[in-house]
Amino acid sequence: MDIYKFSIGASGALQVITKPTILLVSLFRCLVAQMGTLVAQMATIMLMVQRFFIKERIIKSGLIDLTVLMQKVQLDKDAASRACQKDRQYIMKLETELRNCYQEIDYLQDQLNIRNVESNIMGEHIHSLELKLTELEKFPERVRVIDNELVRSDSQCWLLMEEIRCKEEELQKAVSQIDKLESAALDSQCEIESLKLDVTTLEQRLFDAESFAQHAAEHKARIDKQLGEHELQLHEARKTIDQLVLENKELKMLLPVRAPKRSPSRAGEQPDKTLEIGGLAEHERDNVILERMVKQDEESELLIEQLKEELREQKLKAKEDAEDLTQEMAELRYQITGMLEEEYKRRSCIEQAAIQHIQELEAQVAKEKRKLSGALRRLQESEELAHTQAVEIKKLKDTIERINSAVSLGSVCKSCSCGFCAMLIELSDCCIDGSSVARSPNGNHIDEKQQNQALIEWRPDEVSDGDSG
Repeated sequence: MDIYKFSIGASGALQVITKPTILLVSLFRCLVAQMGTLVAQMATIMLMVQRFFIKERIIKSGLIDLTVLMQKVQLDKDAASRACQKDRQYIMKLETELRNCYQEIDYLQDQLNIRNVESNIMGEHIHSLELKLTELEKFPERVRVIDNELVRSDSQCWLLMEEIRCKEEELQKAVSQIDKLESAALDSQCEIESLKLDVTTLEQRLFDAESFAQHAAEHKARIDKQLGEHELQLHEARKTIDQLVLENKELKMLLPVRAPKRSPSRAGEQPDKTLEIGGLAEHERDNVILERMVKQDEESELLIEQLKEELREQKLKAKEDAEDLTQEMAELRYQITGMLEEEYKRRSCIEQAAIQHIQELEAQVAKEKRKLSGALRRLQESEELAHTQAVEIKKLKDTIERINSAVSLGSVCKSCSCGFCAMLIELSDCCIDGSSVARSPNGNHIDEKQQNQALIEWRPDEVSDGDSG
């Protein structure tokens, strides 16, 4: 700065001509101050991005070794310190070049008009940098929005995984219910088989009852036949009894007639006696025959009464047996029909309930499949969104790196033939010299610390490439 003042004080005309350069220097100093604030903001943004990527790496893998990371940070810090040392050497070199350039100020005065044009270009460039700065001011908000979207996508992914786990548990429960239904169906089949056995036993009992009824009918037919024979015998016995009664009446009528005919003849006593004796003997024989016939009649009547009683008893017994058999057969038919109807109803209810439950389970399984497919689709969409957001973050990081490299002093193209880049280097050196005089050691330490923080940058892609290599 002393050399610059001396060269200016050497001639008044030169001092008048170099006023635009002083304005340009002041403008450049303002620009450099703005660039410093921009670099600080970019450093904070890079730190935020680094923290975000560090958190993302820790959340995804959880296997990053902190010691290795600290070593890498230390190496980056050492590299930054070496870069700062090189920058100091380069600054010293630029200062020497600046001293040489002060000797060429006459040449620069001739090209002052060109510099004015270049200053206009620089103004346009400053305007573009201001626009980029406004975009960079919006960058933290975009990063925050992307961070919120990532957190929301992670929460949605976790919820979807929980929903998938719940659906798997419900599917397992449905499978267990299907197994229970199958076991219940097997039990019902066993019950059906047992009922079939019961039905066969009832059919056997019905067959036995029918055979017993058939035997009873045959026995009744035999009894009816015997009753018919006894009725014929009774009819014949009644006929014989009627004949005997008629003969007895005739004999009773004949005996009183024969007795008077024998008594008046007293002419001869001996023949009358013989006739009387013969009539008495005949009368006795008739009485014996009558008594025998009466006894036979009484015996036949008793036999008829006994046969009637036996017939009545057999009829009653056969009627009771027939009624019992008909009642038993009706009860068996009623029981069999009732059991068959109950079994049919029970089986139909079981089949209907099983079919309904199977349909419900199938509908539930289809619903769960649809929900699972929707959850997988949402998970895929969230993964795609996270991938696109990661790509956007990477692009933003690349743009920040390009802006940082464009803003940093070491990235100015020395081989540029436009003359503007060389003037930018000179003015930046002047600004650095002027600001270094005004700054305190504490400020130098803070600026150096900010530069180191801006230079320390953790690139997850490079780390992953190194780990994979």
